[in-house]
Amino acid sequence: MFLSNLRFAFTSLASNRIRSFLTMLGIIIGVFAVTVLTSIGEGVRQEVSAQVESLGSNVVIILPGKIDTSGGSGGGFGGGVLGVSTLTDADLKALRTAIPEIEDIDGITFMVGVAANGNLQASNAILMGAGTSLDSLLGRKQASGRWISQTDIDQLAKVTVLDWLSARALFPDLSAEQILGQKITLLQQQFVVIGVDERSKDANSLFSSFNPLDNRVTIPLSTAQLLGQTDRLNRMLVRISSSAKVDAATNRIRQELMSLHGGTEDFTVMTQEEILKTFNNVFGILTNAVAGIAAISLIVGGIGIMNIMLVAVAERTREIGIRKAVGATDGHILTQFLIESTVLGFLGGLLGLGLSVVATLVISARLNIPTLISFQSVAMAMGISIGAGVLFGVVPAFRAARKNPVEALRYE
Repeated sequence: MFLSNLRFAFTSLASNRIRSFLTMLGIIIGVFAVTVLTSIGEGVRQEVSAQVESLGSNVVIILPGKIDTSGGSGGGFGGGVLGVSTLTDADLKALRTAIPEIEDIDGITFMVGVAANGNLQASNAILMGAGTSLDSLLGRKQASGRWISQTDIDQLAKVTVLDWLSARALFPDLSAEQILGQKITLLQQQFVVIGVDERSKDANSLFSSFNPLDNRVTIPLSTAQLLGQTDRLNRMLVRISSSAKVDAATNRIRQELMSLHGGTEDFTVMTQEEILKTFNNVFGILTNAVAGIAAISLIVGGIGIMNIMLVAVAERTREIGIRKAVGATDGHILTQFLIESTVLGFLGGLLGLGLSVVATLVISARLNIPTLISFQSVAMAMGISIGAGVLFGVVPAFRAARKNPVEALRYE
């Protein structure tokens, strides 16, 4: 009986192809929107996680200000770069000597401005001052030239190291070797390029253009502090000697900084696990919010299914009467119309899913935005579309099942 009803449902829908397609359109758009938006959110989240994990599980980031790392906002390498800082050079030097578990440490100060070469600008690049260890802490190497040296720090040298993306923006026609010795304008000062970072595997992604790990213009920390007339640091990166010592070292860092800051915890020490948790929570909230908005289309699509099924019940009243006259029960009629509405939801979800797969491939290939269609998003979209077909098909199915066979046979 079920297979017969299923076959009959497909036959009925095929006989009114245009109307069936228009009925499914709301479901198609809803599934398409939900799947595409969640895949973009998941792709970006995965890329952020990969960037953080590339630092290593034994790297700790110290940020100014107290941040809730239990799942709130803020934090990370680039978040809140221009906030008032409570970290100083004195804190950096004290940690370097007081904590034996620290293998390497460096401070960063961010600057406001744009690096330029004539009319060319690295408009998305993060401008920063750093010490001699930042490239090592970030796991970066130079494609040509060198990193900032202690001599550069001591002499307040006006030299700079460009990341691959900023180098391409400022010197699009030169190779990494040819860029060495060229000058750029930064904070109304001339800086000589002494190094160009090697190209990362994600250098072409749209997301990396806004990622401070992949798009930087770096000058000596002392020079940046002189130009900014401050000894403040916006970030400190710390490498612990081993992953097993991270928790103990983090507690010692926190205690040492509190003693230096008069007992006030006006800073945040974040491990890789805490950074990932913060990013995942933020992206999870954003993705769910966007998916919730897009899911409204599925409700609209469900209402469309109900309206068309009510019309179908009215059109097929005489058919219902004939079926009941030859022995069909209310349950048989109800099942028949419920299967038809479910098939509408299923086919709409299937078409929307197919379009979303094509769209995500185009977005990844043409726009370089990371996307990832997860099994959970597919299951959610298809489940909601089928559920919409069942839920919004109940009323028309009951209306069809309750029709009086005598009155239905007289219906014209």
